[in-house]
Amino acid sequence: MKTQTGMRSLPACVLLVGSGVDRAVLARLLDGGSLPSSVAVINLRSLESVGVAVVKAWRATRYDAALVLLGRFHSSDSRIALLEAGADHVLEMPMSAAEITTWIRSVLRRVTICQPAKRGSPQELALIWEAGALERHEGRVLLTKTEFDIFAVLARSAGSVVSRRNLLLIVWGVGCESTTNVLNACMWSLRRKLVLVGAGQAIQTIRGVGFALREPVSIVA
Repeated sequence: MKTQTGMRSLPACVLLVGSGVDRAVLARLLDGGSLPSSVAVINLRSLESVGVAVVKAWRATRYDAALVLLGRFHSSDSRIALLEAGADHVLEMPMSAAEITTWIRSVLRRVTICQPAKRGSPQELALIWEAGALERHEGRVLLTKTEFDIFAVLARSAGSVVSRRNLLLIVWGVGCESTTNVLNACMWSLRRKLVLVGAGQAIQTIRGVGFALREPVSIVA
């Protein structure tokens, strides 16, 4: 869920990219600086198999960003299902990087870019978006990309339970856990870092359901 370099606002648009997208086109989008800075790009293993579930998972959080999906689809029914699930646009390959960018700019003209909040008191936990870090008091810890993605989803849904399945869909683009139990491992690592800034109890496990952030958090640039 990392956004383009230099952005000063939270994502106004999330671009979900399927495995069928030409890697050269995607490279031009990411490396050429053509995408607006308020766009976050997430790669999914298969839009066909998990796309609807991923869109519903995003809409179940408090993220209000536009959702644009880019991939190859077998039928119009697949595209319709994604739109009905909550996607704002479904773009089908083949499509040039310039055309994709134009579509996204068109979407952005109709959405409000979510500005970062003002920093609360030093006692309040803060997610520093651009730095990919957590801060509290005078302490700061850097997060890995996966830790950042998990915490960002929980922070935007603070006070609400985010299911394990929805976290797996949003962060990894998969609908079920493998034998590696990767979510628990990442959550353990994230909690260790929260301890370092005095917020070891911030994330609550809802047994058999998911996780919830039980401590106020500011999301700042």
